[in-house]
Amino acid sequence: MKNKQLAGSALGVVLGISISGAAYCDEPQTPPSSDTVQTEQAPSLILNVTAKRNRVGILSPISQTDISREQIKETPRGDQISLPQLLESTTPSVISGGYGRIFTRQDENGLQYQVDGMQLPDLPDNAIGDLFSVRNIEKLEITLGALPAEFGDRPSGVINIVTPEGSEETSGSVEANYGSYNTFSPQGGIRGSALDTKLKYFLSVNYHQSDRGLDTPQPESNLQEGIGTSDAIHDASHGNTEFARLDYTLTNSDRLTFLFSNREEFYQIPNFPGTYSPQDPLFGPNGDPYGNDPYNYTPPDTNDSQTETSIFTQLVWRHTYSERSFLQVGVFYKYYNLLVQNDPNNDLAALINPNLTNNPDPENASLYENRHTNSVGAKADYKFRTSDDNLIKAGASVKAYQTAGVATVTGANPFDSGPSILSSTDSSPEYGSVEGVYVQDEWKITDKLFINAGIRFDYMQANYTDAQPSFDQFEPRLLVSYMVTPETKIHGYYGRLFNVPLFEDLHDTFATLAGQAGQTITPYDIKPEKDNYYEAGVDQQIGSSNVVSVTAYYKQATDLLDDAQLLNTALQQPFNWAQGYAYGVELALHGKIADHWSDYFNYSYGLAKGSGIGGGIFALPEPPTSGYQILDHVQRHTASAGLTYADKNYFGTLIGKYGSGLPTGPNNSENAPGHYSWDTTLGYQVPGKGLMEHVRLSLDILNIFDNRYAIFIANGFNGSYYAAGREFIGHLSKEFD
Repeated sequence: MKNKQLAGSALGVVLGISISGAAYCDEPQTPPSSDTVQTEQAPSLILNVTAKRNRVGILSPISQTDISREQIKETPRGDQISLPQLLESTTPSVISGGYGRIFTRQDENGLQYQVDGMQLPDLPDNAIGDLFSVRNIEKLEITLGALPAEFGDRPSGVINIVTPEGSEETSGSVEANYGSYNTFSPQGGIRGSALDTKLKYFLSVNYHQSDRGLDTPQPESNLQEGIGTSDAIHDASHGNTEFARLDYTLTNSDRLTFLFSNREEFYQIPNFPGTYSPQDPLFGPNGDPYGNDPYNYTPPDTNDSQTETSIFTQLVWRHTYSERSFLQVGVFYKYYNLLVQNDPNNDLAALINPNLTNNPDPENASLYENRHTNSVGAKADYKFRTSDDNLIKAGASVKAYQTAGVATVTGANPFDSGPSILSSTDSSPEYGSVEGVYVQDEWKITDKLFINAGIRFDYMQANYTDAQPSFDQFEPRLLVSYMVTPETKIHGYYGRLFNVPLFEDLHDTFATLAGQAGQTITPYDIKPEKDNYYEAGVDQQIGSSNVVSVTAYYKQATDLLDDAQLLNTALQQPFNWAQGYAYGVELALHGKIADHWSDYFNYSYGLAKGSGIGGGIFALPEPPTSGYQILDHVQRHTASAGLTYADKNYFGTLIGKYGSGLPTGPNNSENAPGHYSWDTTLGYQVPGKGLMEHVRLSLDILNIFDNRYAIFIANGFNGSYYAAGREFIGHLSKEFD
């Protein structure tokens, strides 16, 4: 597929490990006994512990990573790190796609995000800002692959965000951060209690700004596509977040938890600097060295921007019937608004005045969008422990979405019929909903054998302007784990999976454009993805503190979901490959070297391909050639490693990342150059009492060797984009009682 400004996503799936990154090695938890209540926060049976404190147990989760807030603070960037950056640095098979996008095991939209066990509604796929701020995470629970029946939708993994809870005593913290690119971020938080400690609260606020908010589209030169410049042209960003959590104890058996989050983000869309002549080969008829189509030229003073507003509220009631039965019921509401401000004269400069470029057929577009999405939903889960070795779960969920507002595209020519000025405005609303029910049984049959068997049913329906599709699927899932020895566990898994497409639809806008060009496009025919997924793996404890895991997976997909980028905008629209598959293998090592030292290493190999177009073809004016094609976000070799030292007053972390490069070129037949980067942080907590008590200082050095590698080449928003060069960031914080 040429110049993947119009194509892209894929799939992949899973693993079977429990990594511990940069000191991400928590102590094993105590197993439930006959007089221990299964708490609402445990997503599955609790990790088994023997007198030898084995880290491989029959009940230990498959492929789970737990990262605490303290461990996040000891990571380069600290809690200023974005959620995608944190996942990429610490989690196997997570690949950065730039602009906040990540691909998990060759899957572009397969991650499900939860807040305290409640699923977050999806953001539109053209959102740049974080789904949730790392600053308000107490612990991150990451589960990839081999998902039991309780998890529906987004089947490649679950990211559960555990938020900070209040405390009986009042405490708080303040922090200031400053670094390269004029990056500045002050923040503060407070926690405590009221009403005789029946009400506990946690509150936080943050402001952040940078002169490099997004990765730039600038190669070092037109003939060095694999290397980026250190410039940041028209790339400022700023934003703020406010967060609150309130917990109220009604009775000994009942508790209410209320969450509120507000996020506002502004981004300038980066430009090529004035040193790039419109007559440069990059914008010429021969394209780039990889065989991609010519890039679109826009003047350096082009003023496009994107503003996002997100408000999220959640109310959860937790009730304990007895030490063996528990009910959780939650409801949520989310409002999201996306404002894309355009600069038509500059956006369309090459189209209005072809003399500005040596590209004979520019496909520039100017987009204005002011659309909002309202999401509501509810979820109920019931857990009943029939015995110490058996836990039954059942539940149901419903989510509903409504998207409305104006989207206008001017100058778009998606049919390659020659330069022309077209304009279309779409303000029609779209609706959709997803419902699911499940039941599953977690059964420790013997000390060596464990099964998790369940079945799920999902149903989705949508109401687009020209189509009202509905789909459903029954999904049996079975996980079997067996302890070969007290230190060795093997597992196998089969699951039927159901992945629902995003509901925002710009089909009408492009249908109008097609009519203006004298063509028609089919009604919106997007479909959910349906998968057969297989996984097998082994976990081996080495010594008393380290675990090595190897996992292989294979996924066969019908109507494989992918994303197509619409022209030179940030908008992503889903489409279906008629058939697809993904497979891979992962190796992970994690644990402790000594009392103050911890380490981890992840390596993954993966491949995913799709064949034929099964839906959403309007987003692909240049459909791919016949046969199977590598998906645009497949990175065959990915690795990450971390080493942390931490004692009472000092800490330091070194993290390295390697990627063999994402695809580029016609039909994704080429690859961007392989790349690596190293980040480090060094910190010190001042000892003693008085004013300096609990004062903490740290310095980050990011991309130590200044490797400004290509993330995407002619394969994403604004053509290509490149990682930032070397950065320095300082942190100063103080906690108070």
